[in-house]
Amino acid sequence: MLGSRRPRGAAGITLIEVLIGIVIVGLIAVAISAISLTAVITIKDDSQERQQEATTAQWSSLTFARDVQGASSLVSACGSGGTHLLTLQASDSAEKVEYRSVPTGAGTFGLTRTVCGSSGRTVVGDLHIAPTVTCAQADGTAVACAPGTAPRRITLAISRTSAFAFELDGARRLTDGNSTAPPLEVPTFVSLGGDTPFEAGGTSQLQVVGNALINRPTSGAAAVRLSGGPASPGNPASYRLRVSGDFELQTGATCDGCPTRSDKQPGTYQTRLLDPLRFLPVPDQSTMSTRTNCPVQSGVRICEPGIYPTEFPPAVGGGGVKDFKLLPGIYVLQAGMKVTNGSVVGSDVLIYNETGNVKVTGADIDLRPPSTGTYSGILFFQARSNSQVFEIVGNAQLASLTGTIYAPSSTNVVLGGGGGELRVGRVIGQNLETSGGGTVIVDGS
Repeated sequence: MLGSRRPRGAAGITLIEVLIGIVIVGLIAVAISAISLTAVITIKDDSQERQQEATTAQWSSLTFARDVQGASSLVSACGSGGTHLLTLQASDSAEKVEYRSVPTGAGTFGLTRTVCGSSGRTVVGDLHIAPTVTCAQADGTAVACAPGTAPRRITLAISRTSAFAFELDGARRLTDGNSTAPPLEVPTFVSLGGDTPFEAGGTSQLQVVGNALINRPTSGAAAVRLSGGPASPGNPASYRLRVSGDFELQTGATCDGCPTRSDKQPGTYQTRLLDPLRFLPVPDQSTMSTRTNCPVQSGVRICEPGIYPTEFPPAVGGGGVKDFKLLPGIYVLQAGMKVTNGSVVGSDVLIYNETGNVKVTGADIDLRPPSTGTYSGILFFQARSNSQVFEIVGNAQLASLTGTIYAPSSTNVVLGGGGGELRVGRVIGQNLETSGGGTVIVDGS
């Protein structure tokens, strides 16, 4: 009889069990179909969104850190609308910068940045949780973010969803009153510390046009070592280190040789500088072509953007041609870079050194970074997992590298002018060193 119970241990299945099984199989099929159709789209969309979010975090972090570093105190609001978070007073000018949380729709917010007296802009938008601000002293003690106060560290918490949250963190610098550079400026020369101090060896000279900020190394107190004979008063070429803006060391660090070999004595800042490019995303290689050669055209080797699995730049085919031109785009190096003599030129290029070292000696170099996009202003980006040596020495040849050299994990970053001059834009890394008998100019370009 339909629906009767089957004796325990009896063989076969009932009609009801068959019908239930058909329904379950149908539900599973629908679920599998839904997963196969939507999950791929979701994964792709999530990947693109994460890339955009990383870029947003990177540039907003740079801007906020710059604003806080150059501030002297918090002051009263200068604008209106939304929720006032904080207003920063520049340390040596009348400029004020204000951050606000502004409603942008039904349950959404935007973080805006405004230079008081001018129009503002949205730094981060489409936030489902309003940004919040917290302030602390150097020892981490929380303090009120109130006008008239001067907290050492200021943090903005940004949350779009549970999957997209980060903090904008800035440390207000203490100076010794010798600041001559604009207060709201990204530092030109940043030593993140590392195992060794910044060192000017041989008879080399480092000129920093802008601010030079140097963290205390992980071992020892010396953050800077300047060797060679003492400088001759009135002779700029005799100094090992010249800084036009702020020259500051993290509290507790010392400078060996500064009293007699630097044109400016260092001030101090208390909170260790964070890597200002820590949110910079690595290049997406999924659509890049693999390259094995730079073919010769009209006596010059032409390199195209892409992934280079062998040492860059490749010179397959002989012929003795050592002059290379890099076409605009991203170059991913999987075996490092080595250039001896010859020349390398190119505009709108990013060189991402994934593995291997960089060694450029005695070559004519004229490279310029992208001017727009995620990597605007970044010329060399050595992977955060790559600790290999990064070395560029001009050896009396023309060496011009507009843009930023970023090598956060290298065990040794060596820059040298040989007997001539090496000019670079910005330097951000650890274990920094100048060598040879020439001049290294870091000019912020």
